[in-house]
Amino acid sequence: MKSDHTSEKHDFPARTITAKDRQVFAGAERLMRTDRLFTDPRLSLASMAAQLGVNRETLSRAVNLLAGASFIVYLNSYRIQEAKKLLEQRLFMKNATKISAECGFGTPTSFYRTFKKVVGVSPGEYADHLKQQQIKNR
Repeated sequence: MKSDHTSEKHDFPARTITAKDRQVFAGAERLMRTDRLFTDPRLSLASMAAQLGVNRETLSRAVNLLAGASFIVYLNSYRIQEAKKLLEQRLFMKNATKISAECGFGTPTSFYRTFKKVVGVSPGEYADHLKQQQIKNR
């Protein structure tokens, strides 16, 4: 089962997915979806592992196997999805610096760089595209 919150896939050696991997990944998904842990700019592999009561290697393995991505790619996919949602909600009041903080990015520069890498355009270009779509659909 692949998470829909990954954008960059990595090829990891084929490994057997264990019940423990599934359990750990389900816990990570709960922390991300329900507790919205991705909004914490200090979130790291180590801090999430501690919250799940496992070591970093166990969490990393579960994310690699079940999300098909590294932890940072997995984390940033949640942050970018949230940023896109916020940009859609605030079409005429966009403040990318505020949105970057709300999504858990430590700096606006990190947000811009990651957003453009994942989405293919800058946050401003994305918002402009959404505005044009909204005008076109009137």
